[in-house]
Amino acid sequence: MEVLFKTCGKTNAAGRGFEERRDTAFSVMENGVVSGHGFYATSYQSLYVLGQCEGDVGDSDCGECVKSAVQRAQVECGSSITGQVYLHKCFISYSYYPNGVPKEGPSSSGAGSSSSNYSSSFTGKD
Repeated sequence: MEVLFKTCGKTNAAGRGFEERRDTAFSVMENGVVSGHGFYATSYQSLYVLGQCEGDVGDSDCGECVKSAVQRAQVECGSSITGQVYLHKCFISYSYYPNGVPKEGPSSSGAGSSSSNYSSSFTGKD
């Protein structure tokens, strides 16, 4: 699949274990995007990952597209702590937070409550 856009952060992870944690998070996301009908986001051991597909992409095709994007990120971003890969029908993003993934605080503008609307507006599915 053709890469439309890719960006990798300039900072590389220090220490060992990052790529193993990242790859585990990617695996969870690959499965989650299928069961989530085109959208999945989660945090795993200080990593935040997100995958989504266009609304007209079937669940299994979405999983394959995200898997291809993950493979590109693994090869091309290496140990970079952030990355985004856009393919023709899907997108993935990951960020590593060594001190833990930021949590929503009480002063949040309600981003958490709109996450389901966010996913359905991009995937075209409810």
